[in-house]
Amino acid sequence: MTNRDLVTQRFTERIDNLLSHHHEMKLAIHNKKNEITLMNELVVQFVLMVAVLWESHLSELILTYAEMAPKKALKSLESRIKRSVEGKFGASTRRAVSVTLPVLPTKAQLIRLLDQKGWNITATTADKLSSKANEWLRSRYARKFALDSADSEFFNYAISIRNYLGHFSDGSRSVLAKSAAALSEPDNQPLKGQLGKIGTYLRTSVSTEKSRAEFFADRVKQIAEKL
Repeated sequence: MTNRDLVTQRFTERIDNLLSHHHEMKLAIHNKKNEITLMNELVVQFVLMVAVLWESHLSELILTYAEMAPKKALKSLESRIKRSVEGKFGASTRRAVSVTLPVLPTKAQLIRLLDQKGWNITATTADKLSSKANEWLRSRYARKFALDSADSEFFNYAISIRNYLGHFSDGSRSVLAKSAAALSEPDNQPLKGQLGKIGTYLRTSVSTEKSRAEFFADRVKQIAEKL
């Protein structure tokens, strides 16, 4: 089993555990006097946690691929450093600067080099995710992040719902509404619908077995297996 497989397996297990706990809590609040209110709160917390884990997984996966073939990432980092020096001090200074990076860095070293602020490697759109992968990863790995149309529009939707659930601002709700309205691929159709109250939107059943929130978690797992 490769490092990539281990990272993906660990992520899938986390989502499966969340789903299991979510189902247990649904049973616990069933027939309670304030069941609808509790359910609305439950699905919001569940989807936010799934979205945060998804973002964290993508960061870890990119770093894992970079560790497996670090030459591209190191070359890109060296180029960025030199461009920064030139921007501040001019071309002559850049030519005089020598950058020494580890030839075979550990994952810990790569994290310090590529994620200097320790805030995870993030991308706000599917296109930016692909661009970042192309910048840092060997082509055979970077290609995995060139998402197809269905996965791309889901990625953009997932970012927008994570942002909205993170702070419930009017601006983030507007972005989420546009992202949800833009869903056109069959794989994402269960996510379409009137937002209204976000809890109601997320707990709405999209099949006999799944709510929209649970479908969201399954969709994340599907894409993770492809990367």
